[in-house]
Amino acid sequence: MDRHNDFFAVNLSISGKAKTYTTAMGLVFVLLAVVYANSFYGTWIFDDAPNILDNKNVHMEQLDWPSAEKSLYNLNHQLKRPLAFLSLGLNYYFGQTDPWGYHLVNFAVHVLAAWFLFLLIAKTLQLPQLKDAYGRHAYFIALAATVFWAVNPVQVTAVTYIVQRMASMAGLFYVMAMYFYVTARTSQGRGKKTAFFAAAVLSGIFAMASKQNAAMLPVSLFFYDLFLIQGVSRSSLRKNLVFAAIPLVLLAAMAAVYTDFSSLLQGYEKRPFTLEQRLLTQPRILFFYISQLLYPTADRLALIHEVQISTGLLSPFTTLAAIAGIAAAAVFAFVRSAKYPLLCFCILFFLINHVIESSIIPLELIYEHRNYLPSMFFFVPVAVFMARAMDYFSYRRGLQAAIALAAVLVWAGQGHTVYMRNQLFADPVALWADNAQKAPGLSRVHTNLGSALFEKNDYKGAYESYLLAKDADYFHNPSNQGVLYYNLGRYYFHADQNTEKALVHIKKSLEMYPGNWRAWYYAALCETSLGRYETAHSYADTAVSRWPEKETLHYVKALSLLKQSDYEACIQAARQALEKDLPEGRFYKLMGVAYLYEGKPDAAVRLLELAEDRMPGNVELMSALLEAYEQTGDVAARNQLVQELFCEKEETAWRNFFNNIAAENDLNAYEFDPEKLRSIIGKSKDVLLR
Repeated sequence: MDRHNDFFAVNLSISGKAKTYTTAMGLVFVLLAVVYANSFYGTWIFDDAPNILDNKNVHMEQLDWPSAEKSLYNLNHQLKRPLAFLSLGLNYYFGQTDPWGYHLVNFAVHVLAAWFLFLLIAKTLQLPQLKDAYGRHAYFIALAATVFWAVNPVQVTAVTYIVQRMASMAGLFYVMAMYFYVTARTSQGRGKKTAFFAAAVLSGIFAMASKQNAAMLPVSLFFYDLFLIQGVSRSSLRKNLVFAAIPLVLLAAMAAVYTDFSSLLQGYEKRPFTLEQRLLTQPRILFFYISQLLYPTADRLALIHEVQISTGLLSPFTTLAAIAGIAAAAVFAFVRSAKYPLLCFCILFFLINHVIESSIIPLELIYEHRNYLPSMFFFVPVAVFMARAMDYFSYRRGLQAAIALAAVLVWAGQGHTVYMRNQLFADPVALWADNAQKAPGLSRVHTNLGSALFEKNDYKGAYESYLLAKDADYFHNPSNQGVLYYNLGRYYFHADQNTEKALVHIKKSLEMYPGNWRAWYYAALCETSLGRYETAHSYADTAVSRWPEKETLHYVKALSLLKQSDYEACIQAARQALEKDLPEGRFYKLMGVAYLYEGKPDAAVRLLELAEDRMPGNVELMSALLEAYEQTGDVAARNQLVQELFCEKEETAWRNFFNNIAAENDLNAYEFDPEKLRSIIGKSKDVLLR
């Protein structure tokens, strides 16, 4: 035994297997804790809003079965990825919408996935088929391959991007299922085998309940068992020919449950590519993924990538080469599996687990988080090469040290890139500005940057980004174009204060993307602003019937009725909203104002006070309450409220103060008379009217 092998043998014999593995797992945890330390400061971005912030199903208020059952469903009330949504619901229960807790869970999932990957690779390398070739280096190879995978910057979107917990959870339970499966296959005794097989099945179910791409697990296990446990031979191939139908049947069953084949082709009607073009493009994207994994520099990483669509085998010319390359890799994996079982399985694992998201389903063409699961065995051959290089130079310590140092430098560089990428996720403006620089031809990134700037009240910057999105004129689907026109309409309404122009853009948005409830809200708001209250009510009523859980839609519906002086209908609409457990403040305000206009000041006071408890400092509300106190003759309450109103007013001139109320309070539910309010305030002897 050479010195290099002696080193590993002595290390294991002194420390013991359990202690050695614990040390490795501790090292992985420390590395990940360092490079992902700033991920906890990440905020909500992109699809986080519809899946978490806007998804009332995951807003668990109680820790009971009805709340848990509700949280299993996505925004469209579909039972897809229920385990991932349940985890989001539990996050909400313990921390509401504070992203810190969500990031903690994402980090924990990634650490656990890395730990189980290490254990799986180590156990795999000690299987009888592989032990002679890799057994003595199993610890080193497993640790190196795991670190290469875990600190690779490509994984950032699956870890730091909160909603992509779905991808990382699927990866975690997938690798757990494989680990328990191989443990069951190599265990002695019926009891142990049964327990580990049961754990494998349960983990597989959990993986599927996290994300549907885990459906390839039976196929991966079939080839794992054939290549690495049994070994490829004529007899094993004949024996497994019968069992080959099992993963195919399971895959077909899962496809039947999760895929609506009748509408599959219809999905391409809303894409800028056809089914044929998608199939032609994906091999090029797989090679791009491989290049990212091997060379993951910051300038090559983005949330959304700009990809040239392949329209023919030679358009672009790399299409045919990419198809040939993927086909050659697959053929090599099958043909040479008897001689190179580990390498061939690693190749096949990468290809198999990209099948679902890289084939016929009309998904977006490319996302980095799709590599989380397929890349789990990607770095095993790299680690094997390192181990053999160290072995080859066992009598030249300098070269061994150089190889080790090179690996450490690579990990350090990748860790630094991870840390820098995490910083972008803390600021949506920085994230989308970075993405817009890397993919300037995509309209969507400019739209998203504009929205981020709009939220920070940088209306000029937002408008410029929206115009860039419009000029680029490359949208992934009509809904993205509809979102752009919605954002332009919102800009014209708030920043430009051109309601007519805003409404033109909002209507165009609804034509392209009628599924955007916010566009319906702004359509009703614009019509209300223009005094067309019946039309506003029509928009609002239609939207409420489609999205009954949206507070603002109920509000604008009730507001449109109030503006039509239909006070009873307004009160009824507000009560219906309250029955749905929507936030109470604004609806109490509307009901209070309706009662005030009906000449029922006592009822108005009661409701307006309830509203003020929930909306302290709302000047429109305070103004309505002031008039209600005047009508009921409650002088003491009136005087106290005037004192509070002066505090809210500060040094603002009264004329501007009153005129600004409408702009700040959803088109002024309380139609105040400034002169009347000045008169009421003047009656309060303990304050000085300025």
